[in-house]
Parts: sequence; structure tokens; C-alpha cells
Amino acid sequence: MSRSRWLRAGGGALVLAALLGFGTVADDLRHVDELFQVGAVLVSGLALLAAGCSSFVSSRLAVPWLVLGLGAGTLIGTALGRVPMGFGAGAALGLVLASALRRRRP
Repeated sequence: MSRSRWLRAGGGALVLAALLGFGTVADDLRHVDELFQVGAVLVSGLALLAAGCSSFVSSRLAVPWLVLGLGAGTLIGTALGRVPMGFGAGAALGLVLASALRRRRP
């Protein structure tokens, strides 16, 4: 299986999990932390789908590092009780890593 197929399969699984999460866990607006947590899963899935389908995104960023940054930021934000701040910090960290670790053309 090629790398793009793995990215599309992982992205599709994350998007499906996020849609199920919005329907079951984050089903009201009173719990903002749940919305950010499930939203992080959705953004990660969409990023992996974009990386698997488009060579433009893959050539500009190392997308798996963005997903890793989002996951780490959300996990740390959950542990500290500050999920929105963790989501933002994880997204920023992921974008920096994705930009710094992208493939360079010779």
C-alpha cells in the first residue's frame, strides 16, 4: 500500500471518529473542551486526507507533524484543564514542525 493510501485511510478513519464524537460526546455547547477535543480529531483527519489526495499540500508541509502537534497539544491541554489553549499551542507547534521538517527539493 502506498503512502498516500495510508494517509487517506487514516484521515478517513479520523474524520469518521470525529463525526461520531460530535454526535455522541460533544453534542451540546456547554462543554467547550469536548468541542475542541473532537474538533482536533476532525482537523487532523482532514489534514491527513488533504495530504493523501493532494501533492501540493504534501510538497509544502510534512503533514503528519501537524497531526502530531495537534494531538500533543490537545493531550497536554486536557491534562492541564486548558483544552482551547492546548489546541492552539499544538496547532502552532505542528505548523512549525510541518514547515521545518518538510522535504527539500535539491
